[in-house]
Amino acid sequence: MRRYVLGIVCLTLSLCVTFAAVADSLAGPAAEKAKIEFLLRAVGESKVTFIRNGVQYDGQKAADHLRAKWETAGGNVTSAAQFIDLCATKSSVSGETYEILLGDGKTRVSAATWLNTVLFAHELTLGESRAAPAATPAATTLATGEKVPVVANAAGAGAVDVLKYIEASDAIFLRPGGHRTNLSGSQFSAHLQGKAVLEGFSLTRPASDFIASIASDSSLHGTAYTVKFADGTEMEVQDWLKRAFPIGAATRPSADQP
Repeated sequence: MRRYVLGIVCLTLSLCVTFAAVADSLAGPAAEKAKIEFLLRAVGESKVTFIRNGVQYDGQKAADHLRAKWETAGGNVTSAAQFIDLCATKSSVSGETYEILLGDGKTRVSAATWLNTVLFAHELTLGESRAAPAATPAATTLATGEKVPVVANAAGAGAVDVLKYIEASDAIFLRPGGHRTNLSGSQFSAHLQGKAVLEGFSLTRPASDFIASIASDSSLHGTAYTVKFADGTEMEVQDWLKRAFPIGAATRPSADQP
């Protein structure tokens, strides 16, 4: 009986050591581990297709593969940026770059570009700051009502123009949820860019499509995004952007429309 009990104790200790070894292999500060877990969830829940060595995989299979590479890398990965660089950029077997096929079924981007965009948006939401992927326009004070400036050549504007317009704003953007999150223009722009990436929305599409599909309301809550101005007044982001990009600004059909 004593040997049996000792055997159980030894087995339990062995399993604890094994689990601890796996946990330790996923090295790095807790905050960076949380970011990597966020990226893996983003991959697993995404609507895009991952291409590895010429073979297409859905998000969950891609996430499982990247997690296995993370575990194998162990102490070599101590940050989310290193995770992207060492585990999610290319095949360790063939050296071939991982790619993402966006929702339009045509546009391909590197997995590293896709993940860095998601990470950048996530870090801004967390209140962290790092070098933006593109130059930030000079800040512009925007007011409510008819004082919202109309963008020149709005008819030919694209999704990127909308993102830059938001980024340049001094207004506060309210993201819906249990507790509304206040975001700066650059943070909200990054949030929308990350959302577009996750939904496979190509940023080469027209401004009107971007406003209707990405910048109108939360995909999670179905509640409209709101912009708050310096005088305390608020309006829906969709209405604000339609005034700035008036040409061809489409709206989503209501639920009771065919």
